[in-house]
Amino acid sequence: MQELQFLVPNSNRQLWQFDDHVRLSNLYLEGPCVDVAQRYLSQFYGHGPQVREIARISEVVRRHDGTAVADAMQRFSQVQRSEWLRSDFHNVIMAPAGMIQGVNVMLGGGPNPATLCLWRTAREPSFNRRDYALLEALSGFVAHGLRPGPDPQGDSFVDTEDRALIIADVKGRMQHLSTQARRLLLLALVPRWATATVEQMRLDNPPEIAWLCRTLAAAFSGRLPAAPPLLRRRNAWGEFVLRGYWFGAHGGDVSPFVGITIERREPRVLALQRRIESLPLSDREKQFCLLVVRGHDTADAARAMGISEHTAIAHRRSIYAKLGVSNLAALFERLETA
Repeated sequence: MQELQFLVPNSNRQLWQFDDHVRLSNLYLEGPCVDVAQRYLSQFYGHGPQVREIARISEVVRRHDGTAVADAMQRFSQVQRSEWLRSDFHNVIMAPAGMIQGVNVMLGGGPNPATLCLWRTAREPSFNRRDYALLEALSGFVAHGLRPGPDPQGDSFVDTEDRALIIADVKGRMQHLSTQARRLLLLALVPRWATATVEQMRLDNPPEIAWLCRTLAAAFSGRLPAAPPLLRRRNAWGEFVLRGYWFGAHGGDVSPFVGITIERREPRVLALQRRIESLPLSDREKQFCLLVVRGHDTADAARAMGISEHTAIAHRRSIYAKLGVSNLAALFERLETA
């Protein structure tokens, strides 16, 4: 999503994933639309009333006509624009989140179809032919990236810039939750967003936040060591680290509020892959690098790439020469700092 944002700038990003019966299995959002996700799922998608103004996304995916990219409203809207602008769906879901003009990308059929929507506000430029062509070219790549990958549970994780602050009182009742913090907390505590998990998405004072606040208070009273309390959660979205601190305390006075930082950490191999992509190597050399950092020796990498070990050795030598390293340890160090 981060890379896509650079290629086709947008205010909101929505990715719907479906099971083999074309039922919503997961929903991933970025942008102000995160704040209306629960309302959408509870009132308009699954358990709520049928929406006449817009076709259900699962139905559009089921009857997909083969065109990968299209105007989102042309693909989903079932009424005239004047009626659409008066609808509850527009005024309760779309407009508050700034989703006024959008482009929809179908990401293939098969057993687990998916679809992606990018949205802009009324003040932003309209999506143009270049945007459509670029998304058309990228649709297959994005679909490939959605295929199940290695289980992240066994991977090491590295820090990212994806972080936010939550403010709660000493009893764990949240006082401030930004859109970014809400997104990260939902990903950490409710890793699958669908109609079956809509109640969990309310985030009404989750017990994890209450535990951090209680533990911090216990540390302040001397019943526990004074180190800031820390909570970790791992799932398919990465590793999430939550830390609790007194918020705005002065001198010896304890603050009535607790600041909780939440950070998403990503698998180390994913960070390395991103760095490998920026190096002056051929596609096959990048593939070899990625296999090596995942623990494959030269013979294993050759088998995985469908090439001879002799060719793999040639790739390795070429990589060493281009990056100015002489052995595997130096290659790892180069990749870590790329």
